[in-house]
Amino acid sequence: MFCQNCGASLNDGEKFCYKCGVKQAHADEFKETEKNDGEGKITLNKEQKKTIIETCVYTALLIGFIFLLYSILKYLM
Repeated sequence: MFCQNCGASLNDGEKFCYKCGVKQAHADEFKETEKNDGEGKITLNKEQKKTIIETCVYTALLIGFIFLLYSILKYLM
């Protein structure tokens, strides 16, 4: 196992890096957020789904705003 921050070699199960002091995320913590159903699909929790939906909505709004701005500038010129 290696530190996610500095890359130092750690013993399995260590909670903190001896070199930089950063708390380490362990496999059991990831099991709570992402679950693999055995068929190559990853199941997301509600918070992850909400984040993805929010990102898609904001991206769609940004694209719409850029298209509107482009249309207005094209009309004025």
